Amino acid sequence: MSTREKLIKALDCQCNECSHSWLTIEDEKTATCPACKSPDWNKVWQKSEEPQNDEPLSGDALRTWRDNIISQSRLLQAMQKERRVINAEKE
Repeated sequence: MSTREKLIKALDCQCNECSHSWLTIEDEKTATCPACKSPDWNKVWQKSEEPQNDEPLSGDALRTWRDNIISQSRLLQAMQKERRVINAEKE
């Protein structure tokens, strides 16, 4: 009986989406990340530079922003009040 030895080269891969690491045989091309199934696991994404708008809000934009904050605050207060009522009923 004879023994055969075969040298297999493995590649250490790491997903750029979920950071999962795995080994794969060099001849086999990995199409997707085994963990998150992303086909873009080996693509390098460049961060786009968005222009910064440092101008203060004014006019309609300021009123809209303020109205949204007030609405969210009222909603949060109503939810907290509802939670207190439910807790009081349980006691």
